[in-house]
Amino acid sequence: MTTTLAAAKKRHLRAFMNSVRQGGGFCPAEADDVLNDTNRELIAAMKEHHGTCWLGKINLYKEDDRGCVIWEWDGELVYNWGASFVVPAFDEELRRLIIFRDAVPYVGTANDYEWVKAIHDRIEESGGHHFVWS
Repeated sequence: MTTTLAAAKKRHLRAFMNSVRQGGGFCPAEADDVLNDTNRELIAAMKEHHGTCWLGKINLYKEDDRGCVIWEWDGELVYNWGASFVVPAFDEELRRLIIFRDAVPYVGTANDYEWVKAIHDRIEESGGHHFVWS
């Protein structure tokens, strides 16, 4: 389904609010396919609107490729939890923030919060959108 980016964002917000209600008011309901599908709709709408879109991860695990924390979407299915955000174009500063956060020693939540906030701010500044998976 082709949709505008604004409409996709609105549907995602509604799906998130409905899922939280279904989850008891504290977090999204588990395995909410409607919510998860609105993340995928956002990806397709971002690509349609900008002609390209890039996905990325914020939390890196040992199996993740540190050289590829942001990648161009190839049109393939994005599995639940497969990406943390979508941005309309590659952003070197965003990539650098994610890599640096992963590389610095963890010294507590206050310090880590500053890194995560900087990453989230950069996603928003670049016209991106965060995913909420269930």
